[in-house]
Amino acid sequence: MARWFSKVVSFAGHALNARALLTLLALATAGVLAACETAPTIARCPELRLLGDAESITRFQGDGRDITDVVLEAEFTRSRGECTVDSETIELTVVIEILARRGPASQETIGQFAYFVAVVDRDRTVLQRASLRGAVDFSGNRSRVPYIKDINISIPLPTGDRRADSYTILFGFEMTPAELEYNRRQS
Repeated sequence: MARWFSKVVSFAGHALNARALLTLLALATAGVLAACETAPTIARCPELRLLGDAESITRFQGDGRDITDVVLEAEFTRSRGECTVDSETIELTVVIEILARRGPASQETIGQFAYFVAVVDRDRTVLQRASLRGAVDFSGNRSRVPYIKDINISIPLPTGDRRADSYTILFGFEMTPAELEYNRRQS
């Protein structure tokens, strides 16, 4: 190996000795490292966060709160996201999965629910919020039905800011005050 370094090396048509070659490599490495230090940081995608009190919903028939009064139950079972960041926006695709169950009091073949997706910044300021509706088909005596939805979100970035992890995507069910209180009593 020492013999290799002692030889003259031809580089781009020019003869270089070992010392000149090592100097050239050191300068190239320093240039690459300097470029890395000044390049804008691109962080991971925004965090997906399910709100604890809004992670499930139980809908009852009338004023009853017995298991026989349940019309619909639904819960978020999974979420995942992918993003790309450029100089102006974060483009995010979020996939949510919900499992809906038909309750014994249900007379309907279609189960419906509402949920939300919101973008918040580090200060928890809501920048965007969308209310969405979901429906599942319980026909044919189906009692448990998955619901899967792809949601595309575009977050405009302030000039020069490419930190996707400065944002959080919140999601959960929209519910009545009575449904929210029921969830809180179950925890």
